[in-house]
Amino acid sequence: MKPSVLSVFSIFLTLLVPALASANLVTFDSEPLGTVYGVPAGDSPGDLVFSEDLVDVYVNRFFESGNPYFNAARIEPPQPAPFFFGSGHILSINSIGMTCDFGAPGNTTFHFLYLGGTVNLRVNGAALLEAPNFSALIGVVAPGVTLNVVTVPVPGGEKGIAILNGPVEKLRIGGQELWIDDVRCDNGIGGPGGDCDHLVHHESLAIGDTWGMGLNVPGDYMFSESGIDVYIEEFFWGTGWGFHQCQVVAPGIPGFGSGQVMEINNINNHYDISSLGLPVEAVVFEYADFGGMENLRVNGHTLLYGDMPTFAPSPAPGVVMTVATYPIPTGERGVVTLLGNVQDLWIGGQEFMIDNICVYVGEPPDCDHLSDNESQPLFTFYGDGHGHRNTRRGATPYL
Repeated sequence: MKPSVLSVFSIFLTLLVPALASANLVTFDSEPLGTVYGVPAGDSPGDLVFSEDLVDVYVNRFFESGNPYFNAARIEPPQPAPFFFGSGHILSINSIGMTCDFGAPGNTTFHFLYLGGTVNLRVNGAALLEAPNFSALIGVVAPGVTLNVVTVPVPGGEKGIAILNGPVEKLRIGGQELWIDDVRCDNGIGGPGGDCDHLVHHESLAIGDTWGMGLNVPGDYMFSESGIDVYIEEFFWGTGWGFHQCQVVAPGIPGFGSGQVMEINNINNHYDISSLGLPVEAVVFEYADFGGMENLRVNGHTLLYGDMPTFAPSPAPGVVMTVATYPIPTGERGVVTLLGNVQDLWIGGQEFMIDNICVYVGEPPDCDHLSDNESQPLFTFYGDGHGHRNTRRGATPYL
């Protein structure tokens, strides 16, 4: 049997996602079947009802013709024939809105099954949009964000994939006879057990754990998480070196971190990624900056100091750096991507927090056949000047 248009598109969409892209993905599989949110559960609009893969999910009102409603949503199994919708657990939405707060902006997709009524969509706190279906909302849905929809018909409605291109950080979806699954935001942050091969997220530590002045000396071992050893080092503040402290805290800052984070005050955390004994493709981490300057040192190369977004795009030979920043209450959140074989990483600041140091290991994806020139000795030369001739049958003579 041939795959449906939607199945083919799903595969195509997967192939479009870069191999190194990390994401937040809400599959609803973390919630027990039959779990109900909204009025039956005693929830109020704006309540946080669960979190999955670093995404906080809230309940909100649903609007039809400008009139507010607040009914119920429920975790259900996939819809069987004739719909064939969803995998694992899915979410049924009945005159209620559900908001996903991804914590960082990124291109976003979600799968839906629509069997009637009005739908709502609200992106990043922009105007709440009402429509008879998602296809009617194709176009600009928030500043810098456009919606496209691919659908196939099913009895009584349609199922499809909604694709939001642009910096989506908060996504509110509402409906009356609506089911959704696999809400994904490609924002560079992978949750515990998500896309990272190795993740330092500080959840193995205790709140209040402290290292630094009076407790340690520069170079001391602090802890190990996900196979990565972490040490403490001096901090350079432009005209001299300092050594104060770092501490595990639970900041509760919307849009930053997951659970516990590391608060850094005039000190460097030293992540010895070489302790994994593996080649690295990329490292991604997030930080919150509330003032002062930052330090960054990659693979023992030049220590960079100042404002993280202004650092050199190549902090070490063979490593390329990008920084994306987003406002958070009283400060700035940044997502740093280091592409290359990062084996040693210093990160520090003055009024600064870090979390979710995500390490991708391994060589490029395996090929069935690979010509990588590794079988030949270095400095081997080829060509006419080295006694080689074009002997391919029917070859065009040299010009």
